[in-house]
Amino acid sequence: MSSTLKKQEKISTCLLSHPDKCLKEHLKKTKRLVEWYFPYNDEKIKELATYAANFHDVGKATSYFQDYIKGNKIWTEEKKHSLLSAVILYHYLRKSRGMDPLKAFLPFLAVKKHHSFPGDTFESGGVIGDTELIEKQLNAISEDSIKELEVPVDIQDVKKSFNDIVKELKPFRSLRKFKRTFCEIENFSIYTAFLSIYSALLFADRKDAVDAPELTFENIPFEKFKRLIDSIPQKRPIDEKRQEAKEFVLSQEFNKKQRIYSINLPTGFGKTYTGFLQALKMKSVLKEKTGKDFRIIYALPFISIIDQNFEVLKEKLEQIAGNADSRLILKHHHLSDFEYSTSDSEILPFDIAKVLTEGWESEIIITTIVQVFNAIFPKNRSQALRFSRLHNTIIILDEIQTIPVRYWKIFEKVIEDLSEKLDFYVIFMTATKPAIFTNHTELAGKKFFTGLNRYEIEIDLKERTIEEFLEKFDIDNGKSHLFILNTVKSSQEVYKKLTEMIDKDVEYLSRAITPFERRERLKKIREGKVKYLVSTQIVEAGVDIDFDVVIRDFAPFDSLNQSAGRCNRNGEKTGLFKIVKLVDENNNCRPYWSYIYDPILSSATMEILKDKHHLTEEEFIKLTERYFDIVKDKAIDEAKTIKPFSEAVKYLRFRPAENYRQKEDEKFICDMNLIEEDYGEEVFVQLNEEAVEIWNKMTEIVAKLKEGDRSAFKDYLKTRQKFYDFVIKVNLNKRIPIPISKELNFYYIPREEMDNYYGKTGLKEPNLIW
Repeated sequence: MSSTLKKQEKISTCLLSHPDKCLKEHLKKTKRLVEWYFPYNDEKIKELATYAANFHDVGKATSYFQDYIKGNKIWTEEKKHSLLSAVILYHYLRKSRGMDPLKAFLPFLAVKKHHSFPGDTFESGGVIGDTELIEKQLNAISEDSIKELEVPVDIQDVKKSFNDIVKELKPFRSLRKFKRTFCEIENFSIYTAFLSIYSALLFADRKDAVDAPELTFENIPFEKFKRLIDSIPQKRPIDEKRQEAKEFVLSQEFNKKQRIYSINLPTGFGKTYTGFLQALKMKSVLKEKTGKDFRIIYALPFISIIDQNFEVLKEKLEQIAGNADSRLILKHHHLSDFEYSTSDSEILPFDIAKVLTEGWESEIIITTIVQVFNAIFPKNRSQALRFSRLHNTIIILDEIQTIPVRYWKIFEKVIEDLSEKLDFYVIFMTATKPAIFTNHTELAGKKFFTGLNRYEIEIDLKERTIEEFLEKFDIDNGKSHLFILNTVKSSQEVYKKLTEMIDKDVEYLSRAITPFERRERLKKIREGKVKYLVSTQIVEAGVDIDFDVVIRDFAPFDSLNQSAGRCNRNGEKTGLFKIVKLVDENNNCRPYWSYIYDPILSSATMEILKDKHHLTEEEFIKLTERYFDIVKDKAIDEAKTIKPFSEAVKYLRFRPAENYRQKEDEKFICDMNLIEEDYGEEVFVQLNEEAVEIWNKMTEIVAKLKEGDRSAFKDYLKTRQKFYDFVIKVNLNKRIPIPISKELNFYYIPREEMDNYYGKTGLKEPNLIW
């Protein structure tokens, strides 16, 4: 009999967890995977996780679920299994293992929520709800079923003890009752323990459900990669300094007891290669000293930079490894298309690829800082799954200054705690070095900021309208110019007036134009084909462009510093960086910076620049330390910023219950967002024939989804990134309606009406409101 026939025969007689999988085998495999992927260096908590894995789908043994999975595909309440499985697990841990209620509750909650997500844990975590339903389900599990699963529980005793279980869980239905029963929590121990159990269970369950293969990862020798980078020709004056900085960083001793490191270098000093090499060096040392294989997570602030850095590193890795497939380097962000390749360019099936991509199954993961932040402070199941994937990693946080000030202290506290418990290391890289981490080892430092003279700084903080500013601004036709504005409105206005002033081509960049156009224009800029560019702050972090003169509307100091890094980046000339302060004449001369920036950061910047008019690059950069000292003094109000977030983390307060009235001084984990809500409407721009083709394809996919074709969801996820290449998000003037698709319920600009609605700087007035 063939193996396929044997499998079919076995499946026809066993209890099922999935249409083609025996429940007993699924429980065993999930338990084995949890043991493998469990992130927390605590054997007692790991034991809880293995119990959760062994019981997580026991509720599928009911006749209701088995009837459903074996052919009767009618959805009923009785077929649910998560809460039932959690109840059986809790009984086992309390009665058979003698665990205290709090310890038993954590795996109970993980199993209860493994198909959903926790809310306000100690306000509703112990709620069983429909007790009659659970009793009905318990009566639908036979003793023979439990014997088949080899689960060490007496189902009859569970039935008898059910009312006692309900009573025991009452302290977990109210935070007040919880504190009265178990006292106050002083640290993040429960948070780490719960998320470790929950996250490992989610990943193991999903991985076995799709039969994802066990992968081997290719190691990249540090010395080999360093020789490759060292061989890059040095053509410009800055290259020698980049080499010196790289060698200095790599010469520093790595102490495996120190968890957090920083690389503070000026913009343009090659932090990408230096930081990656430092991570490879640490990985090599850790392998030698501990025997463990550490993976690298490289996190950047924006998707556009991810694409850029991914291609750069992949190209270099291919020169060493020959084939840099997804096992070696993987790109992940919220628009990922979930394509996962292995040796010989084999593309894995979509379901498997999605699990492996979302689970960061690769030697090197290129992702966003938002994804790392959300893995630590998750708001949904997919994010929580990645918590366990931080284990045994070296995390590079590039441009860390993009983390808002209000999260600095809680981020520092939790990272310091988790880095020990989950055994990971952090390298944060920046040109400005915000005071996020106080306990860290600097690998580069002040010596590389001495003697810098790539540009001079002119500061003019007199408030002017855009027209007043441009009237007095003298453009040097022999030099390239970059204008960086704070809002789309001001950038569009400057672009319009500038094109009227000079008889030259002016290029434009902002989020008001599609990502497709931004990539095309950035390519043109990098090739040196753009002499005049008007942009928003989209060019600040990680975008490798270079101009002779950079004019920057007033902004917080770290933004000014980043903008200055676009001026004479390679040190081949003498650049000019000019700071001005522009106001909106249509809104009582309100400064444009006030529309988007934190007043604390802005006032700190005004304080250090108020008496300054002319500075050298070195003098300018030396103001950084004073700036962050002022920010720290002004921003950190323990009672208002740190304590509420700490309380949310300590007590697993992920999100409030529906209709819950949140107090003003109360915070939940879901309130911790690196990127504030981006208000406006999404509009698809049929920019070219490719865009029209993608629009039509998405229309077909959505039509299938509406008809109930669930398989079309795979096509949706595969098409989503290409679709959003042509999407902008703007505040629309509803009095002048833009077409909306009935099929997609999505605003769009038809190809044939482009001239009426869309131009070089995005939507045309009066289609927008500001």
